[in-house]
Formats: sequence, structure tokens, C-alpha cells
Amino acid sequence: MEQISSEKLCIRLMEREDIPALCRAAGDAEYLERQLQNRDRGECAALIALWNGEAAGHVFCYYRCRWGGMGGQGLPCIVDLAVFEKFRRRGIATALMDRAEELARKYACRVYLDVDLDGGSGPAQRMYAKRGYLPDGKGAYLDGSPCPDDVSRPPGDLSLCMVKELA
Repeated sequence: MEQISSEKLCIRLMEREDIPALCRAAGDAEYLERQLQNRDRGECAALIALWNGEAAGHVFCYYRCRWGGMGGQGLPCIVDLAVFEKFRRRGIATALMDRAEELARKYACRVYLDVDLDGGSGPAQRMYAKRGYLPDGKGAYLDGSPCPDDVSRPPGDLSLCMVKELA
């Protein structure tokens, strides 16, 4: 995979040497190491965004994801898009998503992602909708499974599975 660079932004494959810089910005070393182990097994691509050489964010693209709203259907899934606070509103999330979708396109004509339904995820929900992601039609997911109709106040993480047709 070739590196994407502009004057200030560089999107490239993540390496273990990037973990300390990502952790200083807001990362979890154990989580990042697990993602790189999955990458080493050929399950995903791990991308890092650098702004003027400084870690600005990351995203993972699983080629045939086994979990989430459409897990186990042989579809790629975009996981854990993150752009650190001081780097937001610079097009970094868009660049990371462009690259992740480009990778997903090699495996299927659709890609999905799960987005949290908490208040802090509003900007991500709007960005995904603007990029053409639509809800999968199954409603909210509670901890990765469709939320039962009789749950009045769910005790867990609510998310929405969104799908995009790739051209």
C-alpha cells in the first residue's frame, strides 16, 4: 500500500514503533498491540494519520469482519476511526475514511461500521451519513447484538450498524 501524503498530512500503515506516539495522544497500548497482532495475521489494515509528523489519528479496516452488526457475512468493516482533539476539523477523518474505503473495495462492494449512539458520537454519525452510510435497518445494537424491543433502559453500549455501497 502506498503512502498518501500532502504538505501537512500523511496517511500510512501503522507500525509498532507508532504505538508510543499514539498513546501520548490518547491511545491504549494494549488495544493497539492487539490490532497490530490482527494485522500481522492478515485480518486487517492498520492506518495512522500524521499531521506535520505528529500522530493525529488512526483507523482499522477489517477485510472480513466477524463481529458487529454485519459480522460473519464476509464484509469489510471500518473500526475505531479516531482523530485526536487538537487535530480535528482538518480533513484527517475524511482522509482516513477515504483510504479505509479504498482498501475495503478490494474485498467487497459494501463496507459497514458500527457507530455509538451516545452524545459524543454525533459528529461521527453526521460524517458517516454525509459519506453515504445508511443504517442497516435492524435498529440499535446492544453490545453488538440487535437490541430487544422490551429493553426500556439498556445496560450497555448502544450502537447503530451503518452500511455503504462502494462504487
